[in-house]
Amino acid sequence: MSLGAKLKEVFGGNSAAKSKEVVLSSPLTGRVTPLEDVKDETFAMKILGDGIGVCPVGRGELRSPVDGRVEQVFDTWHALTMVSDEGVELLLHVGIDTVKLGGKHFELLVKAGDAVKMGDVLLNFDIDAIRTAGFDVTTPMVISNSELYDMSIMAEGDIGAGMPLLKLTRKGRKA
Repeated sequence: MSLGAKLKEVFGGNSAAKSKEVVLSSPLTGRVTPLEDVKDETFAMKILGDGIGVCPVGRGELRSPVDGRVEQVFDTWHALTMVSDEGVELLLHVGIDTVKLGGKHFELLVKAGDAVKMGDVLLNFDIDAIRTAGFDVTTPMVISNSELYDMSIMAEGDIGAGMPLLKLTRKGRKA
């Protein structure tokens, strides 16, 4: 990183350095599930980072929880990574072990590099077909760089897509 880029980062020359708090909206309509209760050890033990789960109901639409950019889309369309405009790195993973479906029951609507706004539909999925195939549809939303943030859960129980779900406060930043 150049000296100029470092100075901008330290003294507020970019949005990631300026932003102290980021609110992540729910990517789904459903029931909020603590990450440690997700029935997958990798998520429950927070190996990939801290976060939250949502067990979807109704329409299977995964929506963007933030304004940002899609970084990577898994070949099997069940998961994607993105980075918010503030620098929050996210993994959105529809269901548990759904990689085994090989993309069946998923319709991808974005690709790597796409800019998205909070609430944009990223992918559609058939909740009933996935459940019938024997898979849990609980969807973890993991903050992969969670070590940089203090996290507070803003909702419990039932939640609608787009409603505030998590508040992240950047550690070590002065307001």
